[in-house]
Amino acid sequence: MKKIILFSVVCIFSLATMAIAVNNGAAEINLKDTWKVEGKQKAVIFTHATHQTNNQCIECHATAEGGNFTLPGTIAGQNDDNAAHNFCWTCHTKKNNTKVKKICTRCHKG
Repeated sequence: MKKIILFSVVCIFSLATMAIAVNNGAAEINLKDTWKVEGKQKAVIFTHATHQTNNQCIECHATAEGGNFTLPGTIAGQNDDNAAHNFCWTCHTKKNNTKVKKICTRCHKG
């Protein structure tokens, strides 16, 4: 009887662990490669894991499950019309985290 109870506890614990271990994507994402951006500027290495701890998936992705997404507009130029700049800067401004805006090397490090 003790073996059956122990086995049941181990099974329940294992199932709970598997349920928690979801795929959260890569910890870091090279956005230049991901979005196939050409240009001289260094890549932005997006700290996905850090953003996941401070945000909900649906703030960037279409669903809570995450997955790839497409930026509206084009990614070109060093201006405010750049879709990637608008996407990132809008969120950082909304959250009063403006240290990334207008200083290229704060994001373009890769």
